[in-house]
Amino acid sequence: MIYLLIPEEEIQKIEEERFDCPDPQISRRLHALYLKSKGYSHQEISEYVGLSLNGLTKIFKKYASGGLEEVKKMHYTSKHSVLDDYREQIRAYFKDHPPTSVKQACDDIENLTGVKRGKERTRKFLHQIGMKPRKVGGIPAKADPRQQEDFKKKAWNPHYKRPKMAMLMYILLMPLILFLVLFWLFCGLFRGFLLRPRAGENG
Repeated sequence: MIYLLIPEEEIQKIEEERFDCPDPQISRRLHALYLKSKGYSHQEISEYVGLSLNGLTKIFKKYASGGLEEVKKMHYTSKHSVLDDYREQIRAYFKDHPPTSVKQACDDIENLTGVKRGKERTRKFLHQIGMKPRKVGGIPAKADPRQQEDFKKKAWNPHYKRPKMAMLMYILLMPLILFLVLFWLFCGLFRGFLLRPRAGENG
């Protein structure tokens, strides 16, 4: 077992770079170092990152001898993508204009850089620059924007349904109120008829 003392600032740096690194081999190494800093065993790290135990030992020895920069060194020339030259430009554009699909991302990248790439390569590139897919709801093709805005105003307004409820209660209570008024009038007339003095009672 190799014991490593990784400073907190380097752990933070490893955590940020392990997802943004364009080289998958270096990304695996950074993942292994991050898990090592969290106290995982070599067997667990090997299963998580897909590296052999001997490979992990070499990585940890590299870090112990040369630090993080030594771990990030590769002895082969990685394939350079043309899109890597436009990485920051594409990232900034998509930050302000996020694409709704991979197809739209392909078209936007082609319009922005002149470089045409397929969906799979574009999807992989989007992951490399830190973009993640989001599930969103679409607007129906035949939807009326005015009706949608009107619906949203009504649906989001907590007081919108109150006038309808008040009107419904008014309609339901009107017959009862009318019945009570008529009953009160009838009782008044009937009471007056009963209390009216009859002829011959006083004499």
